[in-house]
Amino acid sequence: MEVFTEEGIVIEKRGDLAEVAIMDKGNCKSCAARPFCSTNDGGVYSKLTVLDRLNSKPGDEVVIEVKGSDLLKAVIMVYGIPLFLFIFVIGIIIYFLEGSSLKEVVAFTAGVAALLVYYATIKIRGTKTTVKKENLPKTIKIKKSFQSVDH
Repeated sequence: MEVFTEEGIVIEKRGDLAEVAIMDKGNCKSCAARPFCSTNDGGVYSKLTVLDRLNSKPGDEVVIEVKGSDLLKAVIMVYGIPLFLFIFVIGIIIYFLEGSSLKEVVAFTAGVAALLVYYATIKIRGTKTTVKKENLPKTIKIKKSFQSVDH
């Protein structure tokens, strides 16, 4: 089983769940995929909710792991299914409107509408659905701990 690791900083704790900010690394500037994963003003790529069994605290730098199969499922849901849906709807509309001069415009509009419905459904369903803890990314190592620093 393929496992990917990433480093981030714990920004919030809720029981055994942690919100981790994935940060910009120095080698990101030369990465070919850079246009697809831009950072916000603080250099944060994304925030992940992870299962934390290491009892990390906010401010700790942690290493997290994500199973490749979970990552593949997410990519298919976000990119694969919508691409298939878009092409399928366009093909069906063009097939049924073969004689129409506006078939391309109607097909494209219907494809975009199908994508909007798909993403709206995912957004609504995603806010109501709870993810099983065992499917969340997990902390595997505290790289730098700030627990011993007195404030």
